Amino acid sequence: MRNGVAEPRWVVLRELFVRAGQVRRFEQVYGPAGERARLLERAPGYVRTELWRDPATPGRYIATDHWTSAEAYSAFLSGFAAEHAGLEALGRELIERERHLGAFDSVRPSPFPHFPRTLEA
Repeated sequence: MRNGVAEPRWVVLRELFVRAGQVRRFEQVYGPAGERARLLERAPGYVRTELWRDPATPGRYIATDHWTSAEAYSAFLSGFAAEHAGLEALGRELIERERHLGAFDSVRPSPFPHFPRTLEA
């Protein structure tokens, strides 16, 4: 834990291709302050979500969900199954194609400072 914020030790990566005309709504739902992240924030062990846009390929994104452990992620999947299914249904309207790139554990703690999900004024 650094500065009172849990260090991520488990990350889930997905590649997403957004339907034409749905980019803005997709970013609102899947971005770090979006509906999906707000659902994940309710789960113990969730750290943050990052959404990366490919500047060379319009509509292509990489999404990363950071967790304190694989167990925390598994607990989210089982404990929030109904809510997650609802977001997945919305995702099918926005996302043309999705590919799970994998889930990875940290080799060692990051040498970089952890930035909180939200900044306080």
